[in-house]
Amino acid sequence: MPTLSRLTLPLLFAGLAATSQAAVQNVETIASPAGPLDCWVVTTDYNQPGAEARFWFAKASQLMVREQSSPHDGKVLVETLIE
Repeated sequence: MPTLSRLTLPLLFAGLAATSQAAVQNVETIASPAGPLDCWVVTTDYNQPGAEARFWFAKASQLMVREQSSPHDGKVLVETLIE
């Protein structure tokens, strides 16, 4: 699937400001207590190739509802902010 949009994300980590390139990759519907939730899926590597992170933003509220990241150690972190 082609990238829908590209954007620059402002980052703040340990008091240091930077930016990272990100892309809206697609639209996905995920389950929520209120029923299906349409989301934009945004990806970035935080300027560190191989450390991809994916974020799901609810289209209606534009709030982040899920995150999945793959740090360099090979593990996968998944955090869902809705039940």
